[in-house]
Amino acid sequence: MRFSSVFVLIFFLPVFAHSATIYVPDNHPTIQGAIDASAGGDMIIVRPGTYVENIDYSGKALVVKSEMGADVTTIDGNGSGNVVRFCSAEGAGTVLDGFTVTNGTGSEDSWGAFHGGGIMCDGSSPTIINNTIVGNKAEDGSGGGIYCSGASPTISNNRIVWNWTWQGSGIYCSNSTATIEGNTIANSTFTIHGGGIYCDSSSLDIVGNTIWGNFSLYSGGGIYCVGTSSLDISNNVIAENLGGDLGGGIFCDDSSILIIVENIIAGNRAENGGGICCAGSSTVTIMDNDIFGNRASSCGGGIFAGTADITNNLISGNSGGFYGGGIYCGGSAPTIANNIISKNSTNFAGGGISCGYYGDPNIVNNIIAHNDSQCMGGGIYCFQYSSPTIINSTIFGNSAYDFGGGIQAADASNPTVTNTICWDNSAPSGPEISVGHLNPSTLTISFSDVEGGQGSCHVESGCTLVWGAGMIVSDPLLADPASDDFHLTWNSPCRDVGDSAAVTEQYDFEGDPRIALGTVDIGADEYYYHLYHIGEVIPGSAIDVKVVGYPGAGVTLYLGSGLADPPYSTQHGFFWLNWPPQWQGNIGTVAQNGIALLSTTVPAWWVPGSEQPFQALVGPWGGGYTLFTNPMILEVE
Repeated sequence: MRFSSVFVLIFFLPVFAHSATIYVPDNHPTIQGAIDASAGGDMIIVRPGTYVENIDYSGKALVVKSEMGADVTTIDGNGSGNVVRFCSAEGAGTVLDGFTVTNGTGSEDSWGAFHGGGIMCDGSSPTIINNTIVGNKAEDGSGGGIYCSGASPTISNNRIVWNWTWQGSGIYCSNSTATIEGNTIANSTFTIHGGGIYCDSSSLDIVGNTIWGNFSLYSGGGIYCVGTSSLDISNNVIAENLGGDLGGGIFCDDSSILIIVENIIAGNRAENGGGICCAGSSTVTIMDNDIFGNRASSCGGGIFAGTADITNNLISGNSGGFYGGGIYCGGSAPTIANNIISKNSTNFAGGGISCGYYGDPNIVNNIIAHNDSQCMGGGIYCFQYSSPTIINSTIFGNSAYDFGGGIQAADASNPTVTNTICWDNSAPSGPEISVGHLNPSTLTISFSDVEGGQGSCHVESGCTLVWGAGMIVSDPLLADPASDDFHLTWNSPCRDVGDSAAVTEQYDFEGDPRIALGTVDIGADEYYYHLYHIGEVIPGSAIDVKVVGYPGAGVTLYLGSGLADPPYSTQHGFFWLNWPPQWQGNIGTVAQNGIALLSTTVPAWWVPGSEQPFQALVGPWGGGYTLFTNPMILEVE
């Protein structure tokens, strides 16, 4: 009986075909010859050399891989057609790995346009990795480097450079779902739309790429998005791209949904929206980005905002030729919250933010500092029937050459300002606030701190400044505004004197509870136990670590090996570090201004790219006013 059972089991064991490894040119002189001779599941290894041919996977699940990498292994399309074709429903098991793909001209459609100069993906889902895709073109068409239509490819760790076509010189995607990750997409030229990436009615994950130095004659030097697309754009460097009329770094239009998170968007240029341009009815989340050094010849040096949530960004050093050095919003109602908007400039109006054409943005918890306008509205400029709401912001050190160093309301605009600091701004007329120019305007302000009071405000005939309740005119006693430290100190007259009913956000500009220790504060910062630092985290360099707390309290600083998930719950709040901590020490007591200062040196042995998490305990263990601060992660540069 046992023999019979074993026999039956052996009889029904499945038989697996052995996948072959084929070498080019050893087994076949050409790559296409090896593909034609292979079966699904085979691997083709290509020795170094230049192979002048056009290859088509013909629906086979093959891995075609260079033996020594793209630098020494080239597929040259010989100026004819697509260099590589995936047009027969190939899946993720179909791989192109480690080649220089060059000298392709694309395939011609019925209109005489060419598509997919380097690689054509039509109705397929290949994996394209570790290649250099260079010097391809698709005349009058799309997809100079890679063309995707109805496709779901993974495009990872490639160099896609010096390709050109009309739409999407680097990558073109239409009705596709693609992962575009870890690539360098650079120097794409002669493009009408989408120098780096063109997206039409597609869903793309664009993650961890360097999109640099691409050019578009019209829109989207770096990335262009149109149609009902959905894009996750995160952790990229999008820099030095040039768009002609709308959107240098990123352009989106129609009813697209974009999430733009944790990118560096720098040095891009366009007529409108040097860094990002949100047009039409697109819904966009712009969060936790560094947006700096971008330029618009007309409006929105950093961001041209449509329907967007703009939160937790550093928007600095951007310039606008006409309106909005940092942000321009016209005809829309974006949320602009928890940002640092600093050192932006414009040749006309709205160094930091410009709101116009019936735009009603919600401007909350922002630091708007050291922006400059050559005419009006150094910090914020409002015009043409716009009615922005400005709450809990710090408007400091901005300048205008004519009117409204801090805020300018002009041309039938009606801004409302609450719980806001306007201090150290400058202009010949209305250094802090100006109301006037063209059609009559009204500015309503309450529960705010304005340097010089109404004497620092300029109000033209026919215009109205409504000076409401709760106004103060005392120095806000900020921690160190000369070093861009806009935290409130213990003795600040802005503590606990705001209008709590006006609060719309749960947290302040850096994540502390918005109403803490009593009534809401005036300004972007809510005075609360907090740990932060000033200065770059460079091994061997000086750094100032600061702890906000009550005067005289002792401070214990902890260094952890990582963050606990979930955090430990204690009588003094959550402890976020892994236990036990790597180090802990008493760093002194909180000074009378409510801030403890530790000036120290970043350890020379800290590795660039590493993260060092800290947390502080303010007060003695068991004390009635003792609390843990927020965790602070030092990211070593």
